[in-house]
Amino acid sequence: MADAEVLFLVAGRDKAEALARALDGAALPAERIQPRSGRLLWYVDRGVVQGLECGFAGRKA
Repeated sequence: MADAEVLFLVAGRDKAEALARALDGAALPAERIQPRSGRLLWYVDRGVVQGLECGFAGRKA
């Protein structure tokens, strides 16, 4: 069975630093998740976005 979608749910302002590190390519367990087919989606709540200092806030995919 092919991967249709893989979802990460990130909630809470205290997770902003970890999300920024993951998106910047830091060696974290999340880095190992690479769907062979389908999509990798990040669902992020407002608290996380407000905690980001890396320019992702307010950007829509």
